[in-house]
Amino acid sequence: MSTFDRLRTLRSTGLRYAVARLRAERALRAAGRSVSDDFYLRVWSEAANELGAEVSELSARFLQIARGGASTWVWGYRTPLDDRVTLEVAADKVVSSALLRGSGVPVPRQLEFDRGDLASAATFLERERAACVVKPAGGTGAGKGVTTWVQSHADLHAAADRAGRLSARLIIEEQVAGDVFRLIFLDGELLDAVRSRPPTVTGNGRATVRRLVYAENRRRLAARGDAGLAILRLDLDSRLTLRRQGYTLGSVLPAGARVAVKTVSNQATIDDKETVRTPISPALVADCATAVAALRLRLAGVDLIAPDIARPLAESGGRIAEVNGTPGLHHHYNVADRANVTRVAVPILERLLDDAALRPSPPGVRET
Repeated sequence: MSTFDRLRTLRSTGLRYAVARLRAERALRAAGRSVSDDFYLRVWSEAANELGAEVSELSARFLQIARGGASTWVWGYRTPLDDRVTLEVAADKVVSSALLRGSGVPVPRQLEFDRGDLASAATFLERERAACVVKPAGGTGAGKGVTTWVQSHADLHAAADRAGRLSARLIIEEQVAGDVFRLIFLDGELLDAVRSRPPTVTGNGRATVRRLVYAENRRRLAARGDAGLAILRLDLDSRLTLRRQGYTLGSVLPAGARVAVKTVSNQATIDDKETVRTPISPALVADCATAVAALRLRLAGVDLIAPDIARPLAESGGRIAEVNGTPGLHHHYNVADRANVTRVAVPILERLLDDAALRPSPPGVRET
């Protein structure tokens, strides 16, 4: 992000918000163990208990889970199911998108460009004649550096500056209409699907959007992970999302008005997420399975955008946005209906222990 754009963001969010956000992030890392570590300890322990396995902590981050003579390691949502090279290929948005396109699944129209040369990206934006998304081409996750509702050359410059802090290679792509869905697959089998709506705040007739975000972040911190594992970050995506709705960070929302403060949904709270219980198009599931197979992943989260998950992607105009080789399991647990979540860690741990039982221990290593 350029100095100009950083100053513009600071001016729009305010110094007080910047300080509050730093304090909130520091609070999330406090007490020697992060909220995420606590969450995943609970999830893996619950799964281990169901499968008759035992969990031991190698550190605050790493867990060993053993059953009989087999044991495996996990680190948060990371598992040893896929090798590092495969994960790196999946994480490279340009390479993975080319592989997906070659497999025949619907993906957004996109263009790779260099952060120092925006001419080709500007041509792409003009040709689309609609909103676009700008993001780093690789090395990031969880929506970092992603800006939606890019519609002008000024938007493009600001979005490229922001994404360019994280990668020299950037991507501009069409912005697809519809809801965001995460489908998680294990060895080609669909385990669960979750719908994520954009993070929102609700007006009270007195507070500005900025102050409502302060309050939401305080609520999330107090919940220690039960309201989501991340705080809301006000950034360029926030400014453009609010602009589209006719608001700014300084707008006072009417009482009861629910307004999206970002389009990138990674920072949504559990109230904005729901497990999909309605029928899913078999053709859509097949497209997602094909995408996972194209990247040779065993465990994968497929992010797609579609107006209707009950219809094939080719029919609804939906697109597979990306395939994640290290899918966050918290997306499937932190949903509005907490009593009826799909406990995806159970079949994943079962597969890990089955694999470990077939794999001999290295010489001199005793399984514990």
